[in-house]
Amino acid sequence: MNLLIGRIREFVFEGGSRVNLRAILLLVGSVGMFTAVGIGFLVKARDQANYDNFLHTVAYLDAVKGAVTLDRKLTNGYPITLQDLAPYLGKEGAQIILSCVVSKEGTNEMLRSVSNDPWVYILNPVGTPTKGRLLHGMAGHPAGAEISAPYANFMLILRYINNAKRFAAGDHHWSKGYPITVEDIPQWASELTKSNDYYFILNPVGLPTKAHLLRPFEGLPAGTEISWENR
Repeated sequence: MNLLIGRIREFVFEGGSRVNLRAILLLVGSVGMFTAVGIGFLVKARDQANYDNFLHTVAYLDAVKGAVTLDRKLTNGYPITLQDLAPYLGKEGAQIILSCVVSKEGTNEMLRSVSNDPWVYILNPVGTPTKGRLLHGMAGHPAGAEISAPYANFMLILRYINNAKRFAAGDHHWSKGYPITVEDIPQWASELTKSNDYYFILNPVGLPTKAHLLRPFEGLPAGTEISWENR
């Protein structure tokens, strides 16, 4: 470390005392560049965490809606409300209730975070999936995009499989290019093999996991390949 500091001093001071202006500008520019890169990384990580939370809540609300529908034998078209869901929401749902205000869009209830998160949740009647609407662009989606619960579930599975692959590679010290298989992440074997609507392409370590659609899905044609990075 002392040697490094000494080299920097030699670079900044020419002839022992005269300041090398070019060196100072270069060092200041480098610090600014690394700071910008660090801030950009933090912003991207924050946006990814927010998008994860958004998808999770869309899927969670729809799952609770399904439980209410079965328990109360509700028929398609019943205008589900937060009041209907409240007894079934549990601890996680209690946080949703406390952190959201309810408004109406036609007969549909919409939930908006009191902390002004850039989305709203649309409960929709029984028989129509719960959706989340983005108020600002996020994760490649434009403002106004509506993400349905089936799509949210699908993307969360894709993300979890991608993470499991990354963690397995880290635990076993596999380098880029290692041909990872289902046996390497057995906890996700059922998800990797069960669907007739799509199949997952694990890809070697260093490349993102993809899903290949066998049928049209949420407006996407059959044959589309989706990765978490290309969502």
